[in-house]
Amino acid sequence: GQYKLALKINTRSPGAMRGLASLALKRGALDQALDLFKRAVAEDKDNPEIHRSLGDVYRLQGQALLAIEAYKVYLKLRPDAPD
Repeated sequence: GQYKLALKINTRSPGAMRGLASLALKRGALDQALDLFKRAVAEDKDNPEIHRSLGDVYRLQGQALLAIEAYKVYLKLRPDAPD
């Protein structure tokens, strides 16, 4: 679909990678989601939502320490987060 096309056009697009990662996460493809969220965070380090999503994937994989680290970065970037 549109996200795959966007990723093909610009492989460094954090938005495209984030979209694909979210789709992979919904399908339960945790390894693919993790890879795409890591690629997205490498291109957009200051985006709190990517860090939160990365934490979610780590949590679902049972990697509590990595999840906590990702959530800490999320909260540092967005201290007023409602969650």
